[in-house]
Amino acid sequence: MSTPGHYPDREITLQAQAKIEDIIAHINSKTSGSAGLKRTPSAKRDTSEDIELQKIALEILAWTSKDVKFEATGRLSMVTPGDTYWRFTSAPVKFTLLHALLVVNCLKQNGTQSLKSQTDSNRVAAASLVLLREKNGKFVSFRDPIQLDQCVVSMDTEVSDAFTLSELNKDVHLFKGESLNKTEEWYNKIRTSNKDLGKWRLRRNALANIMMLNQ
Repeated sequence: MSTPGHYPDREITLQAQAKIEDIIAHINSKTSGSAGLKRTPSAKRDTSEDIELQKIALEILAWTSKDVKFEATGRLSMVTPGDTYWRFTSAPVKFTLLHALLVVNCLKQNGTQSLKSQTDSNRVAAASLVLLREKNGKFVSFRDPIQLDQCVVSMDTEVSDAFTLSELNKDVHLFKGESLNKTEEWYNKIRTSNKDLGKWRLRRNALANIMMLNQ
């Protein structure tokens, strides 16, 4: 790198160069005959891979990039056990390793986009969990995005290191992160993102105590 050491933006320039080189290497790997090879999961996140995953997620959701924030991108193991599992919890379950993206659609505030932290839940219009898998060297949709306004998230008591996403009137899914810490991180982010979504969560005004009405 020929940028002088005293240049004020040298560190930022080096970081940008590293990202560009990463993306070029990723493109070259696809055009050199290795596209049909399955990528080996690694602890280090691939910047160019994340960019590709996010692009696909936006296409699936039909959301524009200026309206969204990616709260989490990584790998999740998923299984939808079905009724048999819930009746016989000793039955073995086989998880499928997937690429997952937690995508939040933000509301406009005073003509500008609010892309603050997910904890500012009053400004979240929608949130989805997009699940992708690898097929012939490409990322494809594993299933329809899980809309968090139609879900209840909770920690699973029957399977260690897992949490559940229960879709209203649909299936119950089990998820595990790449480690216990990752599982808890995903659980907390999903719970925060969906806690104020869905009108069905709102309680109707309670009636006065019936005994008091009869007095």
